Order: sequence, then C-alpha cells, then structure tokens
Amino acid sequence: MPAAVEERPRHDVGCPFCGLACDDLAVERAGEALQIAENGCPLSRKRYAELQSAGAQAPLVDGRPADLPAAIRRAGEILESSHSPVLVVAADVAGTRATLRLADRLGGVIDHPGSGALYAQRVLQDSGLLSTTLSELRNRADFVLIVGPDPGTSFPRFYERCIEPRQTLFADGTPARALLRLGPMTQGLPVNAATPLMEELPCAMERLPEAIGALRALLDDRAVASLDLPGLELSRLEDVVTRLKAARYPVVVWAPAQFDERDGALIAQALLELARAATRTTRCSLFPLGGSANLLGVNVVCTWQSGYPLRTSFGTGVPEHDPWRYSARRMLANGEADALVWINAFDMEPPAPESGVPTILLAPPGLSLPPRVAAYIPVGVPGLDHAGQVFRADAIVAVPLRALRPSTLPDVATALGLIEARLAELGSGT
Repeated sequence: MPAAVEERPRHDVGCPFCGLACDDLAVERAGEALQIAENGCPLSRKRYAELQSAGAQAPLVDGRPADLPAAIRRAGEILESSHSPVLVVAADVAGTRATLRLADRLGGVIDHPGSGALYAQRVLQDSGLLSTTLSELRNRADFVLIVGPDPGTSFPRFYERCIEPRQTLFADGTPARALLRLGPMTQGLPVNAATPLMEELPCAMERLPEAIGALRALLDDRAVASLDLPGLELSRLEDVVTRLKAARYPVVVWAPAQFDERDGALIAQALLELARAATRTTRCSLFPLGGSANLLGVNVVCTWQSGYPLRTSFGTGVPEHDPWRYSARRMLANGEADALVWINAFDMEPPAPESGVPTILLAPPGLSLPPRVAAYIPVGVPGLDHAGQVFRADAIVAVPLRALRPSTLPDVATALGLIEARLAELGSGT
C-alpha cells in the first residue's frame, strides 16, 4: 500500500539549487518521496527527482565498495602524504567552514567550482561596484536591461520573482517597468517566450562589447557614425538610451557564468562604465546574477574566516590570496597540486578537470564516478537531507534550509570532521 501524503505540505521551504535561493516552496512528503506542490521550477523539480531516484550508494575506495570508515581512512592517507592539496568546495555554510579548517590544517588551497564567474567581476572590485539587491530589483526598478543569454534557463524563476511579481512592497500586481535583453537569439525567437514584457535586441555574444560601447557613447551624447551589428539598428540603441535616461531606477543585469572568465571581465568593465555614465542623470545599478551552488556563500564564509575571498592558500601558514595563482583549475591543469578534495553537496556532476592526482570526492549519491577517484564519500544535500544555510545571489540574505526527509548520509561538515580526526590519529602515530 503506498504511503499516504502528509495532510499538510511544508510551506516556506528554501531551495538550494540556484542563486535565487527561493524560500517559498511548498513540499509534500509521501513516505520517503518528496514532491514540490507549489512554487517549484523546472530546475528544482528535476533535482528533487534525480536525488530521490538515485537511491542508496556505498562509499568507494579505489573504485570498490567500502564502508564509511574505510573511505575516511583512505582519504586520510592521501591527505597525510600530500604537500600541495587543493580543496574545491560547493557546500552550505557549515560545510564551508569545515573545509576551511581542513585547508588550514593541510596548508592547502581553497576554491569553488564556479569561481571563474566570481573573478570575471574582479574589475568591479577594483573600480567600484554600483550594486543593488534582488529586493530592490523586484520592488523599485522601472527599467531593466539584461545583457547576454536569457538567464531564465539557469534561474528559472527570475522573471516571476524579480521582474513580474504578483505583489511588491508598493503595489499589487506587476509594476510598470520596461524589460529589454541585449544578447543572442535562439533560432530567431526569444528564449523566454513566456515573458511578453521583454523586448529583444539581437546581438551575437562576440559583438556585445561593441553594442555596449555604442550605448555608452550615446549616453555621453557622442555621435555613433555607423553600427555594423546584424539585426540591430542604431535607432533601437538610441531608443534604449532615451528610455534609460528617463527611468527613475534602471538596473543592468547579466549572468557572469554565461561568459568565460576573460570575456566576462571585459563585459563587467563595459557595463560598469555604462552604469556610471547613466548615473550622471539618474540612479543606475548593476546586478550580476549568479551564486548557484552557494558560490556567494562560500566566498563570504572564506572572507570572514580568513580575511580573504576564494582562491586563497594556507601553504605558508598564513592566508595568501591570489586569484590567478590559486585557481584550482589552473593548478590542476599545470600539475601544481598533488591531491584534490572535490566537494559538491548540491550536484551530481563528477569533478572536473581531468587532473590525474588522487581525488577525494564528497557528493550526493547517483553520480557516475571517474576512475581517478581514490575515495568517494556520499553526503547529504542541504535542504533535503539536513538543515543548513546558503546565501542568495546578492550575498545579502542567508536562506535557512530544513531537513525534509530522514537520511543516514553525513553532511559535509560531519564527513570532513571525520577526515580531520583521522589526520589527527595519523599525526599522533596511532
């Protein structure tokens, strides 16, 4: 007989699967199965289904099934003999703090799988960021310019939550605002066809700097003699500038993870100069939309614990930050690391890149393991298997996550604590 669904769903459930960190889900439970009853999105429903269909998975040691103590022992052996370990972490706040403790103990480097998107914005740190929050975007923006591919694929509820909310602080219903997207089209059609509010300004990715430069020149009342952008006439950009100047609170949005690190830095600089030019006549802000897999949370925790953001080394006994030198992907590609601890509590994707060094993997059950994994420790997912906290895309709010189902899987902090205890044993000769 199938288990009965709980009489009342759990409301105000936090979702850890994208940077929006929506906290309004309603989730029903039938036995061990969880179902999103309200306010889900394609991404959250997909992840719920994947995680529940994965079933139980035993720890592995060198590709063979083992128990948890054996996997912990193998991890301890690898790290005890390591001289230059890299720890790549996507976890909740508690898991990140545990990773930092381990990195400090080992003299290792700490990074995040998605930190390239973070450092594509470094120019904003160096030059000064004109930033806003998700709440300000939702409640105050009357002109929103999205640059790049449609963010609705990676952040499915972005339009619902931030652009077309049913209610804001100041009014019921969708507020009056203009929404434009400057970026590539998909087969000539808007990517997000369900958002009729959006006007499309077609522009290939490689031509975006040219289009942003033209907007900047027009904002400065400088003539643009010609514009060679297929499908995008100069008159349309002139109209954008006119409306931008007339707006009370314009916001420019882009998703840095949709650009590679080098091109992302160029786009960030161009958008910053655009916003600065607009701010001479109105209040214009930028919003980099990102933070999935708790990227912003991991970065914030690293900063408050060590004084430095991600891509920091503890190899000299004190924290040392260098976003190029201590990029985990660069170090692994160049053979500068001799061990890898790859932690991703949110996803079932295997670690990358192919590095050839002994790898300790902490991730939820259900993924296909690459052959180089020396020790695999299955861990629970924050917000499903255990409670936790993640930061949303503006790094302003830490969203609490609740345990929604019984689980025997350790959380990341517990698993790393066991590895630390094993290292202490090895260090004491026991």
